[in-house]
Amino acid sequence: MWSRFGSPTKRATSGTEEEFNRALKRAKGSSSNIKLMFYFKDEPISPSKIDGEQVEKIKTFKRKISSEDGILYYDFVSADDFKKNVRSHLSKVVQDWDSEQSIKVKDNKLPLESVNPLANLLELDKEEDEVGLFDQVELANFSMDEVRKIVERMARALVVIGEKMTLRTEEIEKVNKTANGKLHKDVKKVINKTIEDLEVFIQKLISEIPLFQEHNSKALEAIETIIKISMIDFKEDLSELAGVVEYEKSILEASAMLKEFREVVSQLPRLTSSFNKTKRRVVAILNDLLNQFQLAAKKTQDIKKLMMP
Repeated sequence: MWSRFGSPTKRATSGTEEEFNRALKRAKGSSSNIKLMFYFKDEPISPSKIDGEQVEKIKTFKRKISSEDGILYYDFVSADDFKKNVRSHLSKVVQDWDSEQSIKVKDNKLPLESVNPLANLLELDKEEDEVGLFDQVELANFSMDEVRKIVERMARALVVIGEKMTLRTEEIEKVNKTANGKLHKDVKKVINKTIEDLEVFIQKLISEIPLFQEHNSKALEAIETIIKISMIDFKEDLSELAGVVEYEKSILEASAMLKEFREVVSQLPRLTSSFNKTKRRVVAILNDLLNQFQLAAKKTQDIKKLMMP
């Protein structure tokens, strides 16, 4: 039900209410065999399409089914929201029904021949796959390799922007020699080129940082799982996970480079408003990346503690 309660019938004040009353009567007369789920759409509607009388009838109906009939109702906004709710609630109904049947079987209230002969296997198929050691090793290796590639790409981008910054500085110095102390228009051109260079660098990091976060999380979670499985199931020496040390080292080295470049950018003179804005953007994106590196380093340190005998 949304914004309209409906038109009266011979048995109720709307067709929907009549259907509800019939369903409620059946539910009360058949114990737990019937489940009622009622949904109200709560999406905003244009004021010109709102019928105050219909809205009041809906409010009265909601109060009645809740307080008098003891029925739980659910609100939703969008079609996707409704779909998720129905799927979740139907799944719960099926699970409850399945549990009830299992209890009846245990109490010998159902004949044995009515039990599914493959009940145990089917129940097992419902469970999530149990993680395996080799699956996690493969995932860890793949994700760590992806992180290394990402870090290498960002390091190359850092080298490129450093070279361009040096080039732009040389261009400005060259122009200044012929500017006689005045702000030459060619200097403005170089400043704009510098802004373009820095924005390209920013966009590169914007594309790489989410990838780093994703693969780093997968890698470290997989490594942590490997350690736990190895310690519990195999009692193995974890020296083969020495790659964690190199992994942490590469993160710390990259962090040092980023901090150095951040300091260089921070010390750049305030030349134009556009240039100043780009400076702040570069520092901000570098801080975002450094935060991710810091989290990665902290997690690797925690993992190294797990590896200690």
